[in-house]
Amino acid sequence: MDRCKLCDRNFGTAESLEQHLQSRHPETYCSRCRRRFPHASAKQQHIAGSPQHHVCHNCSHKPDFRKKKELDEHQEIQHCGCVPSQDDLEAHMKLLRPVDDSEQLSAIAAAPIVTGSVGKNHFETTKADSAGRKAIDQHGLLARDLSENRPPDNDHRVFYNVSAPTSTFTCGSQGSGKSHTLSTLLENCLLSCEANQLPRPLAGLVFHYDTFISDEGGLPCEAAWLSSNLQLKVRVLCPPTNITNMKRIYKELPNVSVHELRLCDSDLNTRRMIDLMAVSPGQNGQIPLYLHVVQRVLRDLRIRQQQVGGTFDYNGFKTTLNNETLTSSQCGPLQQCLDTLESFMVKRVPSVPIERVENGGGERNKSVAPGHHASAASEAQEGTKWTPVWAVDYRRPLLPLHNS
Repeated sequence: MDRCKLCDRNFGTAESLEQHLQSRHPETYCSRCRRRFPHASAKQQHIAGSPQHHVCHNCSHKPDFRKKKELDEHQEIQHCGCVPSQDDLEAHMKLLRPVDDSEQLSAIAAAPIVTGSVGKNHFETTKADSAGRKAIDQHGLLARDLSENRPPDNDHRVFYNVSAPTSTFTCGSQGSGKSHTLSTLLENCLLSCEANQLPRPLAGLVFHYDTFISDEGGLPCEAAWLSSNLQLKVRVLCPPTNITNMKRIYKELPNVSVHELRLCDSDLNTRRMIDLMAVSPGQNGQIPLYLHVVQRVLRDLRIRQQQVGGTFDYNGFKTTLNNETLTSSQCGPLQQCLDTLESFMVKRVPSVPIERVENGGGERNKSVAPGHHASAASEAQEGTKWTPVWAVDYRRPLLPLHNS
């Protein structure tokens, strides 16, 4: 049995007594040699007469080293040799210290979902931080918490924070409620009702693709059923080659209009043109040779556009492409790609076929007068106007899956 001479307490082991001396009587205990002294002055005399020890200020147990070399080796192994000084540590902690209580408010405002027990203290529109930012001023009822742990106030509600940037991935088996969850999220963002607080409704854009479609059948995008609320107008965009079928599919839905997806010159860039031309690499993973010519022309036009300003000029692209030397085996596939691209464009853009002609032994491409763009409906002569709430239905039998 070990006894502390300073407080007369008994300990079962020497280790327990040593821990007691370190924590309760540090003024009389020397951590270097583990000796005990009757009073603090005796300890100070002992330290003054002992050889100098080197201390690592970055270890919780404060080990002492008799030689500077031992301390350097310890810091190299345990701290990778990068040990900030005490002054640096204090300066860094000042930078990391919260400025005021608004840090907690900002953290809650950035949460994508909040429970009712937590959120009800921050749903008040009058509560704001020092910068005037409100905690959660736009939110909607999302679900109910079915966990066994009951909240203290018996509030099982789960709310969706509309104001916070969110990326959501919904998965599950068929019939598990994925579409219902998506519709609930959209309603919380678009429609003001008794289940949410939405002083500033948002706009929505839904991309839909479904391979189960034919001229005789097909189902509409489930998000379009939001049009059952008369406050919300839903516009469906589809490829021009599938406009009649899409109108048939969506005709039973109220407050829904179907429009052709039409692109202007200003909507085009290099990446979009390659995608809309529906070009895929061959079996060897390489694109056709004529597409290298197209990419070079696009690159040159991009440089010229940056120099003079303005938007993409499709007619200028076709004119430059006509001046390139292509073989007859290249002109056919290229024209098919351009026809696919132009099917998405406004009809005022002329379609100039690419042909190979021979003139005095030389080869060049010849422009032919436009044909199938001569007559155009008023809607097809204007680019798509992106007013709020669109459902873009990508279903098109003639467009490959990877391009859709």
